[in-house]
Amino acid sequence: MVRFITLVNLLFWAGQIQAQGIPFHKGDFASAQAIAKSEGKLIFVDFYATWAAPCKFMANQIFPDTILQNYFTANFISLQIDAERQERELLNRVNVEAYPTLVFFQADGKVIYHSKGAMDAPTLLETATMVREYEKNKKAYEKNPSNLRSLSLYLTVLSHSDPIQARSIALKHLSSITTEKCTIPENWSLIRSFDRDPDSRFFLYSLENFRFFVEQMPGYQEYFTGCAGLIIERAVELRDEKLVQRYKDVATAAIGKMNMPVSESFLYEIDAYYYSQTGQRDKHLASLDQWMMDPITNAGVICNTVFETVDRYGVDAYPFTLKWAQRAVEMEKSFFTLMTLATVYRSKGMKKEALQTAESAQKLAGPEDDINFYESFIQEVNQMK
Repeated sequence: MVRFITLVNLLFWAGQIQAQGIPFHKGDFASAQAIAKSEGKLIFVDFYATWAAPCKFMANQIFPDTILQNYFTANFISLQIDAERQERELLNRVNVEAYPTLVFFQADGKVIYHSKGAMDAPTLLETATMVREYEKNKKAYEKNPSNLRSLSLYLTVLSHSDPIQARSIALKHLSSITTEKCTIPENWSLIRSFDRDPDSRFFLYSLENFRFFVEQMPGYQEYFTGCAGLIIERAVELRDEKLVQRYKDVATAAIGKMNMPVSESFLYEIDAYYYSQTGQRDKHLASLDQWMMDPITNAGVICNTVFETVDRYGVDAYPFTLKWAQRAVEMEKSFFTLMTLATVYRSKGMKKEALQTAESAQKLAGPEDDINFYESFIQEVNQMK
């Protein structure tokens, strides 16, 4: 969310938390609607849970703020709803999944803005102001489409009530600008929110100027990860290995722009992910084998992969999991690596080898190791025929 907090508000914030705070209506949502309609105000609802620490923080530290009290008294009918006991129908409509959930409504009950989690006082005031001035910003943008501040604020709110329409308006605006103007803060905010497309000219431009975007553009890492991630998602959906190669090329080029070496481990991991998600067992195991037997030098990573592979493929993966577990033991002989090898023997039905290896692991166990795992393992293996 684009932040436009005035210097005056920041200067006067210190020492304002006192007195009554935001006045919360004592009735239900329907009665709050009636008052809002008669007074021409919007509705603010704090959906809370009595046990949730963030809700207590809002109640004790944020809502008592005098600046918030004045602004909310003038512009909203405010209501607190115990999300575990009250207004069940409203909760289902709003889809409350976290506490607190802060929601702004029109007087007719239509949701304007929906936010999960606690806010500090300046952010809550900024949000409330943005919601209150939604129509004003909409009209300002429609009158002057080059008014980027109004457009950004308008779409930030609209994206909560009508994300499809918000994206349509954002993309229409972005189609009208030159590629280089993507670095203007308001344009960049719109791109991050509405144009996460790996085929977008803005994404391709950011790849050409990768270091600049990493160092200068806020949120670029998340944006890059989201756009690049869509490539591999499409690869899985379409079962298209050419898209897998494109993902590798994009990632490799980006790493190269930062003058960093490209790890073979990273490339093998991409293949393993693709073949895993597309259900290609033999290719999945082969790509994991390349990853486990060459670039990986962390015994813990190898052991975790062994456990996951045994759980997924069982005895069918034995030739691979045995090789990986033995490599982990060679790298680091410990309780964890030996128990990993014992697990592989158990998956093959090799009772004697599983017990002997587990007993060797037990002799190396330290206070940080899970001895309960060892005991349950021994019990399970002894029950094998």
